[in-house]
Amino acid sequence: MLKSYTPEIESLEARRLLAADCTTACEVEDFQNHLNIGDVNADGVISQIDALIIINALNSISVPPPISVPRGEHLFVLSGQSNMERLDYRESFLPALTSAYEGDVVKVVKEAQGGKPIRDWYKDWETLGGEVSEETGLIYDRLLSKIDLDRIDPYATITFVWVQGERDANEGYGDIYEASLLGLIDQLKTDLNRDDINVVLGRLSDFNGHVDWQEVRLAQENVAADNFWATYVNTDDLNDYPDSPNDLHYTPEGYFEFGLRLADAAVHLNEVRHREVVDRVLTDDLRPIADFWENGFPDVNFDGYVTPMDALNIINSLGL
Repeated sequence: MLKSYTPEIESLEARRLLAADCTTACEVEDFQNHLNIGDVNADGVISQIDALIIINALNSISVPPPISVPRGEHLFVLSGQSNMERLDYRESFLPALTSAYEGDVVKVVKEAQGGKPIRDWYKDWETLGGEVSEETGLIYDRLLSKIDLDRIDPYATITFVWVQGERDANEGYGDIYEASLLGLIDQLKTDLNRDDINVVLGRLSDFNGHVDWQEVRLAQENVAADNFWATYVNTDDLNDYPDSPNDLHYTPEGYFEFGLRLADAAVHLNEVRHREVVDRVLTDDLRPIADFWENGFPDVNFDGYVTPMDALNIINSLGL
């Protein structure tokens, strides 16, 4: 004979499962059964078993990831050609980041030089024909020397801000720029021993319309489109002097706006990147999680998550 008992809710460590990256009820509908949301196992009744299934599912999370971007120190590595060299990051870029990460430490490292090709950063650069350069990575080494490699791990986020490409377009290397850029990013990830580096690109402006210039622009767009850890900012409206529209360099006002755009893109990318990481942890670590419920995602209180409160709501609804 089964003994009667009073069900209790176990105290859990702030564990919750994402129902979806949603902000409206209609988006949650794909994950919930609104007709009988508390019937987790779809047996036709709401019982203590439904609450227990939620608790068991939440207990299956070994290390619940934080939902928001981690607090702490944030490193921004800036490099590139003349438009990066002319950018005074203290005017708009750094203030915008300091405001966005109020209470956190924001560190900016910069090494830029005008008129230089990407091979001065990317050490394994080569042409489609297999030609290599005798001197590569000279500026990259200077950049790396400004980073304390012994304390990379504590950074909550690391963002690489890259503004370059004019020289490669002018030399006719647009056809290999995408591969070179991806190689440079991998090189930085390896040297910093961090595979979670985000990348913000200042896309080449509309200064020039020839084929290689457009190929470099497209390469930058492709890197941003094909990788969730990358994005680019538009610069086509930053270089219009009264007597020189579509100039190679930006106006003073353009550089101020450029700093804001880079900062906004970096902050947004960090948030998107972190949510992607959270989603992957929940998906990869909890791939069998759907087996716990048969009647839709049991977000009983419609807050976008499954938490112990949903189990408690089921218990309360039973009057136990």
